Amino acid sequence: MDELGVEQAIVGGMSMGGPIVFEMYRQAPDRFNGMILIDTIAAPASPAEAGLWQGVARQAQEMGVESLVPFLMKNMLTGETRRENPDLTGYLGGLMTEASQEAAIAGATALANRPDSTNTLGQITVPTLILVGLADTLYPFEIAQMMQEGIPTAELVILPGGSHAAIIEVADDANEAIMNWAQGMMQAQ
Repeated sequence: MDELGVEQAIVGGMSMGGPIVFEMYRQAPDRFNGMILIDTIAAPASPAEAGLWQGVARQAQEMGVESLVPFLMKNMLTGETRRENPDLTGYLGGLMTEASQEAAIAGATALANRPDSTNTLGQITVPTLILVGLADTLYPFEIAQMMQEGIPTAELVILPGGSHAAIIEVADDANEAIMNWAQGMMQAQ
């Protein structure tokens, strides 16, 4: 932000981007005009989830990034979307395979070892939008509801028809929710 000359911004993150946003907020809350959290979580990984992400890292190491696509895709998009929209499924699979092996391993390791940000929720004072796909199986809507309850300034939007990659799967609905929230935020200032 310094390099771009941006003093404040609405900062958002999807999935593992959420823990990154929480860390940014802990380090520089004055740089935030608002926050957007998409299909993410504030809690640390449980032992079972940590094991899953450690397995993903190992598979990426041993079998390559391409081997992760079928495993991850079932959580990224609903079965209906995977069946009825092969172009979108292929597009998202292509995005996944663009990750380097090193990045896939580092990302999975970061998810397995992410810090507990639940105490950070109550410290967030900027307008916050939480988006979650109703069919998200990685970080379901109940997790988003818990984050909303923890952030005094949070608004929750549940996106029917969306799974973990709801911003891709139901992009028009996600974009509309973000724009409506941002316009309301600007009008309130």
